[in-house]
Amino acid sequence: MVRLYLDIETYRPSSKDAFTNENIIAIGVLEDFTPYSSKSLNFCVGEQIFTEWETGSEENIIKNFYRYIEAVSTGGARFIVVVGFNILRMDIPLLVQKGVKYKVASISKLNKLWHNTFTIDILQSLLPANQFMFKGLTLSRIFEVLRNELGYVNAPKLEYHGEKVARAYEEKRYTVIENWLKEDLYATRYLDLSGAIGKLIEYSVKKGKPIFK
Repeated sequence: MVRLYLDIETYRPSSKDAFTNENIIAIGVLEDFTPYSSKSLNFCVGEQIFTEWETGSEENIIKNFYRYIEAVSTGGARFIVVVGFNILRMDIPLLVQKGVKYKVASISKLNKLWHNTFTIDILQSLLPANQFMFKGLTLSRIFEVLRNELGYVNAPKLEYHGEKVARAYEEKRYTVIENWLKEDLYATRYLDLSGAIGKLIEYSVKKGKPIFK
């Protein structure tokens, strides 16, 4: 088994342009063959970063990414688990859309590819801790609760960067974007392996209210 922690960074000129005028500018993957245990957080994992500023275009990002996925899927892993934050509503649909646009494969083949992976969306997993409301469910807010209310002093420190990505891209501050991408990837891995998701849900039940609003 291999776990692939997935995150993408996109550029959209306007917040109203989701999926219609939105470009993928970077894709990050952590390739993790370690056991599914909190002890695995002590081990390093492989990084794969695909960016527009290194590959030259969104098309090259997408094609290089799918070549990588194909190599992993045929490389001997019995099955692939894709883990991310909001990937069912954002990352995967956008990657299917772009894969079709750049003729990586037909929509049916791309849908089959993603269907044949096990998928964990941590945002969806944490909806019970927020009374099934999306409001407030950001990575930065989750780690704020972990550190300040549950005593996870070693949890990563994250700042919300959402809309800041567009400005950083326009100003060509590409290293900053890559750093944000990697921070989100490692934060996602931490949530997946640390057991924090269950603790957050238990805390919400104890409080009797959404904990991220």
